[in-house]
Amino acid sequence: MSDNAKNGENEDGSPSAVGKSVESEVLPEPEEGDALQDRLLRALAEAENARKRAEKAGTEGRQAGMAQLLSELAPALDNLDLALEALAGSHEIEPSLIKGLEATRRAINDALLKAGVKILRPSIGEDPDPHVHEIIGTVPTPGSNTGQIVSVAQSGYMIGPRLVRAARVIVSREVDAS
Repeated sequence: MSDNAKNGENEDGSPSAVGKSVESEVLPEPEEGDALQDRLLRALAEAENARKRAEKAGTEGRQAGMAQLLSELAPALDNLDLALEALAGSHEIEPSLIKGLEATRRAINDALLKAGVKILRPSIGEDPDPHVHEIIGTVPTPGSNTGQIVSVAQSGYMIGPRLVRAARVIVSREVDAS
């Protein structure tokens, strides 16, 4: 058997019948190649879309878990804020205790901010935003600042675009003429 016959070629170098059958099994027709390339591109696109969906689901899951934890933690944070307010003017409590509680609250706030939590603390005199503020009461206030925030009862919290809890505020209203 000649070397050409072993390689699937005739003596003149053209493919033999064996060479043609091997070649047709190995090399796809041009139309098949286009179809294979199209299938490959579609599979790659689907894999990329699946990766993006998984990443989005992971982010949403983390945010939902954080929101659940924050909604359970918020009452304790409210109590800490109330304790700090009550102790602010007290001369009966050791100042170092108050400073320690304030440092604890700052550390918690820093941790929340690092975790992506936005703390909603509206300013006094600000107009309430119905998307992030819950009006829980009104107080008669003389002057032209009717409808503005006069007190913040509880801070609000957001994680990404998700409102976990609206800031609870008290707004001014006109003084009754009676």
